[in-house]
Amino acid sequence: MTQRVALPFFGHDPLPWARPGLSIGGSGNNFTEWLNQNDSTAGEPKIAVAVDGADGLPLAIRAGMDTTNYCITGLMRPIGSPPWTITSAFAVFANHNGGGFGVPIFLYDGTKIHSLYWGVTTGVILGVKIGEWSSITPGSTGATLLGNDGAAFMINDYFAWFRVVNNGSTIRYLISPDGFQFEEIYSEGVNDFLGAVTHVGFGVDRLVNGAGAPVPLPVVNGILWGWIET
Repeated sequence: MTQRVALPFFGHDPLPWARPGLSIGGSGNNFTEWLNQNDSTAGEPKIAVAVDGADGLPLAIRAGMDTTNYCITGLMRPIGSPPWTITSAFAVFANHNGGGFGVPIFLYDGTKIHSLYWGVTTGVILGVKIGEWSSITPGSTGATLLGNDGAAFMINDYFAWFRVVNNGSTIRYLISPDGFQFEEIYSEGVNDFLGAVTHVGFGVDRLVNGAGAPVPLPVVNGILWGWIET
């Protein structure tokens, strides 16, 4: 477990920066598997790369973007039966204003994904929505976006805090600008869309708006600063 000690925030205790490490093919309390590491129609890197920063630095995913196909790419780890709560501190950026979609937390049942979905497109703040992925295969239909139109932060910061609470009957999705004050943006029954959740993770959507996309194609980065499971 990588740790970083942060300064107290507005009189509160330090923010919890702990997060799992990276151990592809391994086990234990780490991110152990890729989700769609390779997107054959994307720009470079077609095969996404991850860097596990030492001494409290973040765990970052870097992936080439795709003007043709939706593709959710991420790192994931097994999770047990609910109840559980996941809180992440996450950032996303791309070197082109035609896209930059982050997935701060996703839930995976082996076939489908439910996720928080955050980013901008053509310079417009999309905000935070809920992404329902009926298929995770690159090139399939992308996420159906649910939730309030533009529910998010008045000003997008470099990173924000996200939370998913699964109490065994309901899944709640919450957002926070500071890691203390969380507001719910969506909830649904545990089996309304997903089956039994077997894995959780974070990542990016590699689709970029093709109009005016530069050559070579841009890169999107998903950056995990903190991940707490309770």
